[in-house]
Amino acid sequence: MPLINFPHKKRKSNRSGVILIAVLWVLVILTMLTTSIGRNTSIELSLTKYAIARLQAKYLAWGGLVYAMNQIRQDSQHEEFKAYDTLYSCAIVTDEDSASKDIFSKKELENGYFEVVYDVKGEDALDDKIILGMQDEERKINLNTLTLQNYKILKSLIEVLGFEEDVAEKIAAAVIDWKDEDSQITNEPQGAEDDYYMGLNPGYHIKNKLFDSVAELLLVKGMTMEIYEKLKEYVTIFPREGQFTVNFDTASEIVLKALSYSVLDTVVAEKADADSMVMKLIEYRRGEDGVEFTKDDRVIELSDIGINAKERVISLAINPYRVKKSNFIRIQVNAVQEARNVEANIESIVKRDDLSVVYWKRQ
Repeated sequence: MPLINFPHKKRKSNRSGVILIAVLWVLVILTMLTTSIGRNTSIELSLTKYAIARLQAKYLAWGGLVYAMNQIRQDSQHEEFKAYDTLYSCAIVTDEDSASKDIFSKKELENGYFEVVYDVKGEDALDDKIILGMQDEERKINLNTLTLQNYKILKSLIEVLGFEEDVAEKIAAAVIDWKDEDSQITNEPQGAEDDYYMGLNPGYHIKNKLFDSVAELLLVKGMTMEIYEKLKEYVTIFPREGQFTVNFDTASEIVLKALSYSVLDTVVAEKADADSMVMKLIEYRRGEDGVEFTKDDRVIELSDIGINAKERVISLAINPYRVKKSNFIRIQVNAVQEARNVEANIESIVKRDDLSVVYWKRQ
């Protein structure tokens, strides 16, 4: 019997194969789309969780700032502690049951914690270089309250930091011209008025107003980045008005030396006398353990310190600048959202009198 071909069945089989391949490709494409969508959803979910964690960290930091401001308020209402500030007890109430580390170390809140700290720089540096607590602005040289009568304090500060006398004189005089409203050059030709700045390339006008930031120093005649980087830790712009004052109980060795050197041309004494006096002040305020930032830190009492005649003359010359209570407090809060280990930081300066925030920066 002859074989019979059925060509229509073969065509049907071919169509079935094509359909099967198409279905498989559709499944592959759908699988890829599903995987891609799942991956995108996972990424978006992670980003959302991270954004929530950042928000939580930010509010943990804000909580730390409010907490620190409340410590300032309590200090201002305390009969004993409101009268002075030291490195150990700056704008806080401390007693046998509480210390800076107890008040500011790792304060737990929902979702994380915060700490109030500041970095210790320069000659104040300890092994860990981190201090739990707050820092006052009155420990620094205030650019805005310098005058023609005392601007050589800034000159002395720049010299103490290792720069030449003529460079220091030029910058200090130019700082006075930068913020005063007249057109008279301070200690001509050292200072500078508008003609000097407009002659630069590019030129700009002198400000003739108070400093709004320490970084403005970079616009002042004679200032370099090298000088600025060394100087910026020892100067402030707060308070913006009033008499020039420094808290001797919190000021660094460098600031105290700058003050002392600035009066040497008016008294019978040498730099060696100023250096020895400053070291005696610092040793006294360290207390019995000889270490600063500890519970036995003392408020300087000149009558209790064994200083000689020349040292006493210097101390009396700088004493009009002294203030014991600081009114502008720098607060640095570091916060951590623990679930995702997200950090947030707030640095601010608070005016003690009314707890107003005069400066803040968030990271």
